[in-house]
Amino acid sequence: MTTQSKSGFGGGKIAAILGVILVVVVVIAFIGFDGMAPDESDATGAIGAAKKYQAEQIGDKDVLLKDPEFQTLLQNDEVQALIADENFQALMADANFANMLRNTRFADIMADVNFAGIMADAKFADLMTDAKFADIFADAKYADVFTDAKFAGIFTDAKYADLFVDAKFADIMRDANFANIFTETKFADIARDARFADLMRNTRFADLMVDAKFADLMRNAKFADIAKDARFADIMADAKYAGLMEDTKFANIMVNTKFANMMTNAKFADMMRNAKFANILFDAKFADIMIDAKFADLMRNTKFADIMVDARFADMMRNAKFADILTDARFADMMRNAKFADIMADARYANLMTNTKFANIMTNTKFADIVKDIRFAGLMTDTKFLAEFDKK
Repeated sequence: MTTQSKSGFGGGKIAAILGVILVVVVVIAFIGFDGMAPDESDATGAIGAAKKYQAEQIGDKDVLLKDPEFQTLLQNDEVQALIADENFQALMADANFANMLRNTRFADIMADVNFAGIMADAKFADLMTDAKFADIFADAKYADVFTDAKFAGIFTDAKYADLFVDAKFADIMRDANFANIFTETKFADIARDARFADLMRNTRFADLMVDAKFADLMRNAKFADIAKDARFADIMADAKYAGLMEDTKFANIMVNTKFANMMTNAKFADMMRNAKFANILFDAKFADIMIDAKFADLMRNTKFADIMVDARFADMMRNAKFADILTDARFADMMRNAKFADIMADARYANLMTNTKFANIMTNTKFADIVKDIRFAGLMTDTKFLAEFDKK
């Protein structure tokens, strides 16, 4: 190969050869493959084939064939070897390949300066000569993807093009961790799942993905720690959790602004971090209460809601003495007592509790002193007194 032929290809030897190959392919498509393959009896090889074509037909194509640079190009050793290669000849004879070369869009790509820049890039040359890259292109499944109209639609979308030239996208593509995800069988299983496809098509999911607050969450180190925690993975894999996520009532809670406000409340965060609260959540008895229909009715009761947000109730909850009562075994026994339950459910008791005179008695310090007196406790447990009280 002459010095001139070597110096005519920029971007390194491999990139030059790739450029030459593309030029040869386009030229052959332009003038037709018949007669272009070098014959052993034809010492001039491709040049002889070109001259043979010139003798048969004169036209605009001859301008290219007579061009000195093209003549030099055809004398290149790599080009000669390419034209003589059986695989290359088979490719040239393939109808699908011929159709692609005749496609005007392919011609536009070849004439595009950006494409020329890619071809001259040494990194692209390295990619083209990589065995793994060759394996991908030889895979029938890869060919199926590329011939799919939906896939083609993505490539012609301006937004997709913008993504590819974005520096952040380039950083992700170069990240080894990102590459590792793609080789993970579990990821492949998700990608093949029809439900995942539905999620990807959901416009609300797309809105979430581009939301700045979601991006902040993804960058949050604490969230990353949760996502990597095996316990979190177990929850995500649990069918019950999946059922909860699909429940419309749960979805309604998630989009409720009041719930969102509670989640961002510092006091709520403190409670969630409290070990005692965590113990309650994991207690089987608490779980039983949560799924009880009566508890659900209580939670829906507006009066109960009013009590929960009342400042006086909050004060009572913070009162150490009240806490002592709640943790007292005797109080637990009373709460489990069927008779006490009957009293609590009695309408007359409810009326008494809402009576202002009764409320005044309950807040009277003298009454409190009487209640604390051991003799009063004895009187309340005296069967004779209770019998007399019942008579009245």
